[in-house]
Amino acid sequence: MRLNSSVPQDAPGEPGAQPFPRSQSGLEAMLLALGLGNGSGNTSESVLAAPNSDLDVNTDIYSKVLVTTVYLALFVVGTVGNSVTAFTLARKKSLQSLQSTVHYHLGSLALSDLLILLLAMPVELYNFIWVHHPWAFGDAGCRGYYFLRDACTYATALNVASLSVERYLAICHPFKAKTLMSRSRTKKFISAIWLASGLLAVPMLFTMGLKNRSADGQHPGGLVCTPIVDTATVKVVIQVRVSKWGLRAMPR
Repeated sequence: MRLNSSVPQDAPGEPGAQPFPRSQSGLEAMLLALGLGNGSGNTSESVLAAPNSDLDVNTDIYSKVLVTTVYLALFVVGTVGNSVTAFTLARKKSLQSLQSTVHYHLGSLALSDLLILLLAMPVELYNFIWVHHPWAFGDAGCRGYYFLRDACTYATALNVASLSVERYLAICHPFKAKTLMSRSRTKKFISAIWLASGLLAVPMLFTMGLKNRSADGQHPGGLVCTPIVDTATVKVVIQVRVSKWGLRAMPR
């Protein structure tokens, strides 16, 4: 019996249960497979026990295989490439003062990429592509996943920006760069980048968490990792973060 058929049907053992809605279109299924949808569920036994429209995700196997193939390719290429970069930089002991600052930036960038690839990507592939619900990593894992993902994303963006500034100074103002971009200052600057990235991601520890979206709100199969505050609160948090850091970045 198909759970998403157009004919309303009650779940076995649940007289009077609400019928499942119609199945999603191919575009909706692809968006859900990419982790862009709000649903968190699949046609499993837990849905039979706790039917709910929020948990009804009908992602076809072809979309899952396609997305998984892309993820695996990115995982292999990214992990190997960044690991080789980190290993090569770690082996370089004798570097010129100016050139070594570039290696610090590249090492920091490789670290942020590796953290996303090794820790965040497997979680997303398992619990957002294949097994939509229940969330398998607990409340701490839910909050930690989004915190780590955002922190590493901010760190990557800030590392790229700082490397661009460093290269600009080295090319356009080489004598000034030798004074400004010393090894010790570069290390402190990169440490500040990671600290700022962590602070920017702190709100995710409070806005994300576990919710039970089963019909009765009690079934363990209905646990999903989702925002636990209302949309208005999330918008306020985003606006405050953008405004605060935007004001600090303004020249004085």
